[in-house]
Amino acid sequence: MTKSEQKKEKRKVEILDAAANAFYTNGYSATCLDEITKEVGCSKRTIYNEFASKEGIFKELIITNTNQVIKVLEKEKFESSDLKENLIHFGFTLMNTYMQPKMIGIFKVILNEAIRFPELGKIFFENGPKKGTEILKKILNTSHYFKETKDFDDEIVDYFIGMLRSNIHLKVLLGLKKTPTEKELKKYVEGAVEIFLNGIIKN
Repeated sequence: MTKSEQKKEKRKVEILDAAANAFYTNGYSATCLDEITKEVGCSKRTIYNEFASKEGIFKELIITNTNQVIKVLEKEKFESSDLKENLIHFGFTLMNTYMQPKMIGIFKVILNEAIRFPELGKIFFENGPKKGTEILKKILNTSHYFKETKDFDDEIVDYFIGMLRSNIHLKVLLGLKKTPTEKELKKYVEGAVEIFLNGIIKN
């Protein structure tokens, strides 16, 4: 990467960081480009050249941060012969990344703006949660835990993701609860996995 490219990349990161602070503090609708340019010390032309619009900046924020979550999941190895161990590993990794400040910020903005800007909600879902469920489906479908091969559909996968997020994630989003410690989060995930597996066995 040339010095010019490095400088451009650095400026892009600075713009995204400034935009994140503005979006998370004021919301998407109430944020104006002037706030971002003032914090970064750049012109609107620079932002237009790089992102085209305010929507373009937020789309890039969504894609950048959800990609980081998926990359973390993809780098992990779920090769244990014990399905329970794999699910705990997946669940903790997913929830730990979901609880990071940047992801909490994006969740909050998406929840507030998805009705007025449905395209933003779609981009978030397809680049984050949807890819996460595909990884989970692979873990379940390649497991030798069950005596008979079972093709796990999206509904069952959604049940498990829902159990993981549940009220614990909602309370953090609403500011009703502090971000759980890793120990607290692991204990919660272990409980969700136990209930999920027992429910399947009984069926």
